[in-house]
Amino acid sequence: MARLLLVDDEPAVRRGLAAFLRLGGHRVAEAGGLREGLALAEELRPDALVTDLRMEDGSGLELAAGVRRMVPGVKVVLLTGYAGGDRSCRGGTNPVDRVLEKPARPREVRKALEGLLGLEKPAGKALPGKAACPEWRGSPAALARRGERRLLWGEEEED
Repeated sequence: MARLLLVDDEPAVRRGLAAFLRLGGHRVAEAGGLREGLALAEELRPDALVTDLRMEDGSGLELAAGVRRMVPGVKVVLLTGYAGGDRSCRGGTNPVDRVLEKPARPREVRKALEGLLGLEKPAGKALPGKAACPEWRGSPAALARRGERRLLWGEEEED
């Protein structure tokens, strides 16, 4: 799918969101702050950047602007507890495509990224592989994994 760079100075938030995005088939690189994020962006040239607004060593806006200079077509999703809601930020010299208010549900982040990258899945279609795996719905391991995802991410049961 897409090459993503996820930057957040809260390790638990970063690791959890990265794991969820990887489950969706994306390749995710993680960074804990502005400097590390800029270094990784230069090396990896991501398709999209997901960044926290406030980090210990700088701002997500600074990071977004720096990454946009290196990778002009990169899409940027900003996560913040200070936004006041989900909104689009296109236009002008703003380096951000979308703002999602924290705590953003991983599904919201994935949906925003996939929309920006043109990777939206058609509605009503099963994900590839589920129908081909008879153990998906019935095995104890599969049921436990689905239960864990619902607990961690607030996902709804799929029938």
